[in-house]
Amino acid sequence: MVPLINGRRIKLAISLLVISIISSIILGEGILQVYHKLRHGGWLFEKTNAFSLTYTMPVDDRREYTLRPGNHAQNIFINARGFRGKPIPQEAKSPLVCALGDSVPFGAGVSNDETYPFYLQAVFKKKGFNRNVLNAGVPSYNLRQSLDRFHFDVWPYYKPYLVTLEAANDISLLTQYREKWNPNLTWASIRWSKMWTSNIRSALFYYAFNLRWGRQTDEIEKHEAYTARLMVKNVANVLEAELKFFNENNIVVILLPINPFYYHKNQIERNEQLSNWKLYETYYKLWGYIIDEYNEAFKSASLNWHNVFYFDTRALMDQLNRDEVYNDFIHYSPQGNKVMATALYEFMEENQLLSE
Repeated sequence: MVPLINGRRIKLAISLLVISIISSIILGEGILQVYHKLRHGGWLFEKTNAFSLTYTMPVDDRREYTLRPGNHAQNIFINARGFRGKPIPQEAKSPLVCALGDSVPFGAGVSNDETYPFYLQAVFKKKGFNRNVLNAGVPSYNLRQSLDRFHFDVWPYYKPYLVTLEAANDISLLTQYREKWNPNLTWASIRWSKMWTSNIRSALFYYAFNLRWGRQTDEIEKHEAYTARLMVKNVANVLEAELKFFNENNIVVILLPINPFYYHKNQIERNEQLSNWKLYETYYKLWGYIIDEYNEAFKSASLNWHNVFYFDTRALMDQLNRDEVYNDFIHYSPQGNKVMATALYEFMEENQLLSE
């Protein structure tokens, strides 16, 4: 009889343990739901207007997030490989051009067929060159993330002979975090994490997710002036290391400057006439000198390598009506993207970069 009694005690202990775990989960869920109700005015389980998943998702590497493969929302289509636009077969024989960077090459504010990588491929076709153009831009990426994107998502599957590179978010990260800035900071925790948790109904999962990805989800972007010396030095160091890799693999690189909507080099007096000048003047005063230092780091880097070119698009845009070629402070309109695509083709032709 003793073994039977012990067996009953074990079963009873297991049952009590299971009941205790379930009760703890229910209690924890209830407490966190109440916390969410008090803090945000609504229950997580009552969400009725949750929007479709965003086109970004978290990843477990220092990029912290990337594009969500196969996501299709409004005018943004992310293909199965995780790039914007129609998929390019891995076995494609045509020479490949890859556009790396942030929301500018990605094409924030325009449709899939209005980005400058899309237009560039159309220009190639019109001029008789069989080229594929891969749009590898990801919104809010800084320089480090943009180059990591190449190593994680591009290089294992595609071997481009030419890469264009531009990334502006090191500047906004610097003026957001100021003395707390470090080279590993990204916009994941502020701009994206709330979207990643938008469809989660369980408070336990919601707050567990935020512990990992949303440490600062309630923080508001507040940009203030701060010295750019360390950030620009980091940019130069990151560039130098990566340009060595591109050189070793015979990849041509075209570095593109940060080029906001205002006039930079010519007709500076026309800034006052821009329709959004008063709206963006604060950012011009905050970021103008940092942008100049950042662009100078790009230009200096290009002088050290025979396969690296600096294409100063600021002079190009200064010749045009900047009101017509920009949608906002930094992103091109469809017309602006057409201008960029044509200018890139002409730059490649001028520097004899059209042959693989």
